[in-house]
Amino acid sequence: MCPGCPHATHGSGRASAGCRAVAEELHFGRAARRLHIEQSPLSRTIRQMEADLGVPLLNRLPRSVRLTPAGQVFLEEARRVLLAFEQAQTKARAAANQRNTLRIALSGDMGHHAVPLPG
Repeated sequence: MCPGCPHATHGSGRASAGCRAVAEELHFGRAARRLHIEQSPLSRTIRQMEADLGVPLLNRLPRSVRLTPAGQVFLEEARRVLLAFEQAQTKARAAANQRNTLRIALSGDMGHHAVPLPG
């Protein structure tokens, strides 16, 4: 799903954190410290992601990195996907807790109310 993720687990929460950390820190060492992991595996997984995609996502400089245009687009899309995934998790958890609730929505300034159902 994003740079920094292990090849076999694209889309995992840990992989998502790696993606965001490198892209936001623009430095492998700081990103690795932020994630409490070693720099070398993080760098390897990003190189693997670039190889899988067939495009460079980062320009590697002596003391930092910069996102390539492809990397910037990829980061923006990955953030959208990650946000949607987090929202789906939240909604699923909320739905599991609302089995015995009837929601009634009213228009205007009335708002909405939850009425517990017997059961």
